[in-house]
Amino acid sequence: MSKDFTVYVVDLSPYMGRESKDGGGRLTVLETGLKAVYDNLNGRMIKFRASDRIAFVLCHSTKTDNDHATESSLRNIEVIGANAAFTYSEYEAIHSKLVVNSNERVETEGSIGEAVVVAIGLFKATEKLKYNRNLVVITSSDAAVDVELPLVEASSNAIKKLDISLVINMVEAAESASRSAEWLEYASKLGGQLVDAALANSRLQHAPLLRKVKPIAMYQGPMKFGPDPNLDSADPQNDDQFTLSFDVCVYPAAKIESMPSLTLYYVDKDTGLTEKVKYQTSYHIRKYHEKEVTNATEANDYEEDEQQAPPKLVDEEEDDAFERPYTTIPVAKGDWEEGFKYSTYDFIAITKPLLESATYSTDPGISICAFIHQSKVPYGMLTEASNYVIPSRPSKVFCSLVEALMQEEKVAVAQFVPKSDDEKQLTVLFPVKLQTGPTSVVYGFIQVRLPFREDAKMGRFPSLTRAYKTLGTADGEDNPMAKFLPNEEELDLMKRFITSKDLDTKHNKVESINNVGNSKLTMKDTEFFPFPKDDDDRVNQRTFLQSSPALAKYTACLKRIIGKSFGKDYHELVNDKEFISKYLLNDKGTNLYTINTINGVNNNRSLDQLSAKLIEELNVEYVKKVTSDGSKRRRGDNINATYNNMVKLDEGNFEEILDLEDLLR
Repeated sequence: MSKDFTVYVVDLSPYMGRESKDGGGRLTVLETGLKAVYDNLNGRMIKFRASDRIAFVLCHSTKTDNDHATESSLRNIEVIGANAAFTYSEYEAIHSKLVVNSNERVETEGSIGEAVVVAIGLFKATEKLKYNRNLVVITSSDAAVDVELPLVEASSNAIKKLDISLVINMVEAAESASRSAEWLEYASKLGGQLVDAALANSRLQHAPLLRKVKPIAMYQGPMKFGPDPNLDSADPQNDDQFTLSFDVCVYPAAKIESMPSLTLYYVDKDTGLTEKVKYQTSYHIRKYHEKEVTNATEANDYEEDEQQAPPKLVDEEEDDAFERPYTTIPVAKGDWEEGFKYSTYDFIAITKPLLESATYSTDPGISICAFIHQSKVPYGMLTEASNYVIPSRPSKVFCSLVEALMQEEKVAVAQFVPKSDDEKQLTVLFPVKLQTGPTSVVYGFIQVRLPFREDAKMGRFPSLTRAYKTLGTADGEDNPMAKFLPNEEELDLMKRFITSKDLDTKHNKVESINNVGNSKLTMKDTEFFPFPKDDDDRVNQRTFLQSSPALAKYTACLKRIIGKSFGKDYHELVNDKEFISKYLLNDKGTNLYTINTINGVNNNRSLDQLSAKLIEELNVEYVKKVTSDGSKRRRGDNINATYNNMVKLDEGNFEEILDLEDLLR
């Protein structure tokens, strides 16, 4: 994976200190423009890469610190962190300097365009190194494009030579059409893009970033059509020679974001010293001794209990009846044989020969087993990692297959085995065209794994279609459960909520649904900055965009803590009585359904209000899980009564999850 070198050019002019119309009346223009920057930097703090480089070029700063400054030009341009690793200390120093300079501009100081030239000069030190070079400009529609034409041409040539990605993040771009047009022309000449800060900040909530992936093929081999399972093999002697196949490569497209790995430290309040906490696991067994009987009555009761031997529902170690003395014997890791417990008292040792004989042998490959219409694909199940499937070499037949599936609006259902002896994955192949250049297109598939195995049904869920029956009256007055039935208004409200959550509604449809711009997802790196593209580039995101509500909430809390921790003592920060309200809660009110995280690809922005109304009308509240009181049951208790009152797995009105046969009907 390539290293990142990002330079931010920030305008600190006086107009950046006024109240921003895009900030909802709570943020200044500078704070609105830096919101996406801080989110990106906080994310880099969580997933630190020592090879990445971050630099800031401050325009209209109170200090002049750049290599190109003279007494009469390029004054008040300050460069911070040009060639240093991005650490927390460096971040704190940068954060303290991102403050508006209220002094008026002077003739000798540099403009934003000249600050861009200074920023481009920082990249020349990495000209012969492998870096992803990114340049981000933060300014406002109040700023003028004060750049001479020769300077623009020189900047454009340098950006092309160094392969720099340029983004101009403009606050209140919609407020001044003429000024936005000037900046758009300037960005076009430099080969960059101009985005509105309001759209960039909105994308942070409604479209989470994707994980960077390495351009390494996870599978290279044939993609076959319905081969004989008895003959399908990677061995040419045993392979089915009569099936149609294409040589393809499978690359990762969008992987599920993993939980940030954190390190635990112990901090001494008195000395302030920190020490890393190390975990060490110890293993032991309990050797029980015979129970000592103190009197005749206890001996008779103990003997009677042993003779009755009622059904055992808990492990021996957890039952109070086995309060016998024992000795703890330490066991070294690995000094045991793995086993499988298939009943209360019976175990079977899992040896290496037994494990090999019980393992289902599979060969790597892709086998298409069916074609179905796109409307039959359950998009709610597209939660696994997705891959690109492209031909190994140009093939007219392969391109014709993809084009035919696009015209018929169908997708392929296939089995996929990435490597030998791996499990068979049931996947859906969406036909797409990958835009690799201005005029070049590659036909391929987006492959998404369905979250259930082909030969098993996963999970049993309560029925959602069960209706309460009356006791013979038409109006249901005699029904004791009638008060729980929703009225027409509540049903209509719920229908609106379900429709707004539907990923297949019209507001999510786009004309070029099968065209995937390579700037959205690439086989090299994802976007370095969460800026939105044009409307015609946001295509078919629901097919392969990963979103985890729990992970998004967890990461957002970490970012919020990092962003608000600068300049504060550690003990004061973590021991604050209002820590949760200050650092973990959002500025805006949330709802039970967490719309912004659960449905990150939905473009409907009115879901928050709809969810809040639904909660109020239906009196929705959190239900605490019922847990046992922790008291242990003795052998002498009424075990039969307890056993009869237990909920059995096969009882209740349940519906099973969708099966492959149901999908192909």
